[in-house]
Amino acid sequence: MRRSDSARRCGDNTTGADLLSWLAEQLRASAIVRANLPHLGSRQEQVAHLAAL
Repeated sequence: MRRSDSARRCGDNTTGADLLSWLAEQLRASAIVRANLPHLGSRQEQVAHLAAL
């Protein structure tokens, strides 16, 4: 069992690390977040990717 799950059930205070773990899990669920960054793409491609994020 992960710390964040047990902390929520037991009423313990969650930590900043728990929050960041949860946020990372949420972000990994998004295809656009998992996609490669268009750092070699045109300015328009970069702006479009940023808008999609």
